[in-house]
Amino acid sequence: MTSNTQPNSDLPVLTQVINDDSADGLPVLTDVVDTASNSTESLGETGMKELQQQLETYMETVLTQTLRSLQQQATERALTEFKAALPELLRNARNNTAKQ
Repeated sequence: MTSNTQPNSDLPVLTQVINDDSADGLPVLTDVVDTASNSTESLGETGMKELQQQLETYMETVLTQTLRSLQQQATERALTEFKAALPELLRNARNNTAKQ
């Protein structure tokens, strides 16, 4: 496995670890972003539009998959509940027709 040790200039760089005793003895990490490496300024208008389109496409894909999954789960749950209630519904229907 090859490891890339070069930092990505688009990511924030951890510059400090603050020891705060009030946080259950765990260190609190703070990051400071170097303002000179602001990649959105170097993209330009065309790059930003492309990035926005990619983000919209990704979000649409994720939301569609999530909604399909939730719809499938809801359908399966409704069928399970219906199957569980069906014998009682049939008994009630049979008893109501016998009384008439």
